[in-house]
Amino acid sequence: MNRELRFVACVLDPFPAEKIDVSSYFDILNECNLIETLRKNNVAIKFERNLESIGVLREKFFHKFPRMKDFYHGLHAKIEKDLCEFHRVKDKFSREGIELMLIKSEGSFPYESDNLDILIKPDKLGEVVQLLKKEGYSELPQVREPHKFLFRKTHAPYELALHIHTRVEWEGTQFIDSRDLWDRRRLCNRDNGFLVPSPEDCILIITAHLFFENHEIKLDDLFKIDSIIRNYSINWKYVHDHAQRLHWNDAFRLTILLLNLVHNHLYGQSMLQQGVLSKMEEVNHDYIDFFQKIMNPFSSGATPLKIPYTIAGFFFLRKVLSDSSLPLVERFKHVGLVAYDVAKRRTFSSGKRGL
Repeated sequence: MNRELRFVACVLDPFPAEKIDVSSYFDILNECNLIETLRKNNVAIKFERNLESIGVLREKFFHKFPRMKDFYHGLHAKIEKDLCEFHRVKDKFSREGIELMLIKSEGSFPYESDNLDILIKPDKLGEVVQLLKKEGYSELPQVREPHKFLFRKTHAPYELALHIHTRVEWEGTQFIDSRDLWDRRRLCNRDNGFLVPSPEDCILIITAHLFFENHEIKLDDLFKIDSIIRNYSINWKYVHDHAQRLHWNDAFRLTILLLNLVHNHLYGQSMLQQGVLSKMEEVNHDYIDFFQKIMNPFSSGATPLKIPYTIAGFFFLRKVLSDSSLPLVERFKHVGLVAYDVAKRRTFSSGKRGL
């Protein structure tokens, strides 16, 4: 594990036995790498709050790392603008009787995201498109997500982007049943209130997103899952049944096992109770054991674990090919897309090695 990642994880420790003077790290940290670690893991706000709780250390920290002041100044300014724009759009939706749900929120505004992923009901799509265009948004073309619509401000392309979903899917295949999402939604009362998925659906969305789209575990993913498990009584039967029904239960269990492995590495504690952990380990496939062995946490980079695209592609194809509700032509189309992506990534990697 690199020094900056170890330091950030230490400050974010959810189980501190006692106050730890982490200033011993200060002389070995690279400020640019530290900022990059906070940014890539989407934990800068949580990190800053934890520094506050440590007390006098906060002043030492910002004195030692003066660029951090500019970093946080810019981050807080961005968050203020994002919140203002979100509530402006939400109020417009509300006046038109359009419900929206922040599908990648476990109960707080996604402060450090570059975009908001918003779920709406399919019959409201036409109204939403017209409303956003009136508000100065332009739709961006994309072809691989038929139920996802990308919008940015025409005159301010670097401001908050809105990703409007009518289904929760990646690469054009569904991972979460939207009907269940709407039936089980809950109101988050923070930041003037908005709808978010149930704790169980949050777990499903976070794991599917990190495994099949991001291909890495970030500290933000780890702390969200850990917080949900510790603060709610999770209906694990619903979670497993849902993932099984949509043909990705083996990938789901592998992802949770990897998250638990990272948690153990960082804090010496299992994220899961023994009964839940045993259920996750019931997937008895040789290839899962193999994948766990070759994916070593903290091997490189600013995040705890990278998931090779070939592994994510393997499980994606297992899901698609097992889904008899998809037409055969659709399933083979996905095979072609994954094969193309694998070839493209290998080409780029070969090019990089040759430089």
